[in-house]
Parts: sequence; C-alpha cells; structure tokens
Amino acid sequence: MTDDQEIQKDLDDSQINADQINVESMTIEQLIEALGTEREANNAQLESTQRAQAELANYKKRSEEQRIAEIQFLNASLLAKLLPVSDEFEIAIQSIDSSVAESQWIQGIKLIHKKLEAFLASEGVSKIECEGEFFDPLQHEALSTEETDKYESGVVTKVLRNGYKLRDRVIQPAQVVVAKPISK
Repeated sequence: MTDDQEIQKDLDDSQINADQINVESMTIEQLIEALGTEREANNAQLESTQRAQAELANYKKRSEEQRIAEIQFLNASLLAKLLPVSDEFEIAIQSIDSSVAESQWIQGIKLIHKKLEAFLASEGVSKIECEGEFFDPLQHEALSTEETDKYESGVVTKVLRNGYKLRDRVIQPAQVVVAKPISK
C-alpha cells in the first residue's frame, strides 16, 4: 500500500469514527477522553507527515550535492587535460629569443597564454608553488635528487613540471627535484 493510500485510509477511518460517535449521549469525561484520543491520533499523523517532509528535504539536498559533485568531477577532468597546453605555452614563451620577443605574433602567443591562465584561475585552478618548499608527497612527485648545500635536505630545488590544484584538491602533482646533503 502506498503512502497516499495509507493516508486516505486513515482519513476514512477517522471520519467513520467521528460518524459513529454520538456526542449527545456522552458525558463530559467521555468527550474529554475521546478528544484526547483524537488529539493523539492527530499528533501521530502530524509527526508522520513532518518525518516524510524532512526525508524529502534531505533527499533533495543529497541529490543536489551529488549532482554538483559530478559536475565538479567532470570539470576537473576537462581542466586537467588543459594543463599540459598551459605548460607548453609557458615553455615556448620562456624559450623565445630576445631578438624576436617584441614581434606581434609572439605578443599574440603571450596573450593567448595569459587568457588560458585567467580561464583556469576563474575555474578554481591554481599552480602549486613548490620551489624552496619542503617536499610534500601529497603535492609533489620527486623525479630525482640533487646534492646541494644551497638548500636544506628535503627541500624542492627545481620544478620540472608544474603542479596544479582545483580549489583544495591536487589534480596534477608537481614533478620536482629534491635536495639532499652533499656526500663526503
């Protein structure tokens, strides 16, 4: 039996009970007792209705949260695919010869890179700053070590590939070189 059918049955039963009660032949105590019984039944129905409304509100909230999480996951996948493009632009810009650095097509490439970075930032993507920071396996991927006295042991000395976060979640760890003490 569905909830609607149960509610209708309860309404029909309460109407039958009201029709069967002969109010004129009852004493005041009996009327008070009947009123108390009906109030208890009403309260039970009210609690049941409120519980059903709360369950529906919770279901809607969970569904919306799940939908938002799915959209964010899909966005993260797309954004992660754009990160190598941004890195390639950065490498290309860094390798430009100073004699052609002011040409219009170079300025166009720089503008495209700037717009791509602005788009990524507007979507919540940020670069993981790591050079000079202590190695963090949750954000960095160590590709090699370097003996140096310039940095303390365990500090990132060089970034080989940028790392990125989407809000507070790492979507691409930074590939780095980590300092180690000079062996004697």
